[in-house]
Amino acid sequence: MISVYKPLRVYFLVSFFTYALALFQYIVNEYLIQIVILFTVSMLYLVKLHSIYRIGRISNKLKKSFRCYFASIIGVIIITALVISFFLGIVIMAPFYMLICSVFYVLSLMAEYYFTYGLDEVAQERNYDYPNGKIKLIFFLSLIGNMTTQYVILSGLFVASLVINAICSIISLWILYEYLQAAGKSENFINK
Repeated sequence: MISVYKPLRVYFLVSFFTYALALFQYIVNEYLIQIVILFTVSMLYLVKLHSIYRIGRISNKLKKSFRCYFASIIGVIIITALVISFFLGIVIMAPFYMLICSVFYVLSLMAEYYFTYGLDEVAQERNYDYPNGKIKLIFFLSLIGNMTTQYVILSGLFVASLVINAICSIISLWILYEYLQAAGKSENFINK
């Protein structure tokens, strides 16, 4: 049986550091530090992708999640390059940047959907001591957090958008942590 716990633990840690770096990026106003953070997040996404690839062998939904994450990581790399070129003064790329962000945002949501629904199926198939459907909340929190953040930013309430996104991220991490604990107990990686 393919382990869910080991790759999911790496996924959880990478998600934690990615959220922390994203929050730090909003606090820091130095362009060079923001570019370094973007580069670091891009590298962390590659580690996350490898974790999803390892889990993806378990079910079709998790395999689809891997494909969508792969496409969205390509997008993160392209966006990072566009942001760097934007900071270097190539303003003409801004409309392309917005279009690419939208496309890869949708791919990222699709990946999150397949990932959480796939993990829910795995929990049911392997009889994890975990509530049915609870892991799916991560997808909805991601959707709510990102959509609300976009509207709040457009209205000029930047701090409120940070708070909303931080709350959704913290709850998502907690739900994922609980799932990780259930998987670890089931696979005998954590003492019961």
